[in-house]
Amino acid sequence: MKYTILKNIEKHMPVSIKRAIKKPMIIHLLLNETKSSVKSLIKFLFSKHINLSFKQRIQLIKRFNKIRLNIECAHSFNELMIPTNCILSTPNHSKGCIVEAGAYKGGSTAKLSIVAKLCNRELYVFDSFEGLPNNNEPLAKTTLGYSCNFNKGEYYGTLKDVKKNISIYGEINKCIFMKGWFDDTMPNFNKDVIAVFCDVDLASSNRTCLKFMWLQMVDGGFFFSQDFHIPIVKELFTSKDFWMNEVGTDYIPKFHGVTKRFGYFIKGKKFN
Repeated sequence: MKYTILKNIEKHMPVSIKRAIKKPMIIHLLLNETKSSVKSLIKFLFSKHINLSFKQRIQLIKRFNKIRLNIECAHSFNELMIPTNCILSTPNHSKGCIVEAGAYKGGSTAKLSIVAKLCNRELYVFDSFEGLPNNNEPLAKTTLGYSCNFNKGEYYGTLKDVKKNISIYGEINKCIFMKGWFDDTMPNFNKDVIAVFCDVDLASSNRTCLKFMWLQMVDGGFFFSQDFHIPIVKELFTSKDFWMNEVGTDYIPKFHGVTKRFGYFIKGKKFN
């Protein structure tokens, strides 16, 4: 199936693009990723809505791949390509920064910092840099078939190590680090936000992120979550009481699921 897709695409390509597509790294990605990931990669390479040259697109994929090989990441290829496509397809004149909640070792941060530079936006990185906070959330079987129990201190990456990784593989000058627990750092944040990438594991942390970031998101902004496979997070995302009484919306936004654990909300209407 994937060979057929490549063959059909190749028919209408300029010679220079054919050469780029046939590079081992691109071939490896196209043949070894999931069908959804391949679609995201092809969309990125050929979308008319992304204001990058083909050379810039190939360079970004190379840098993403280098990050994958050198930094321990908690996300899949597709879980960063979809936000990349969405952010870079947003008109440059549209206001808003990018927010990451949960940096871990800085793999996703490094990738998002590259995207931030390409679209001339700032990346605000929210993390305790002390791992997960103390919590009493119950052990639960995820929709992926395994059980999770997120203990205090898990997914720990120091600010020093995260900055080092981004300095080597990303764009450190585009990052503003918001060190501390979300309950302390998010309430006073007052920047317009075009996209949030949230991988925080706990329902309580997701609650804080949505409660404070949704208010700052511009119409058409994206809230990406990697936690939809956790039952109590899924319950939160679909709670009418939460959206109306805590976030302050008059509707429940639709969650666009991409995989069992990853998807996104869009605030208001899409950009034209």
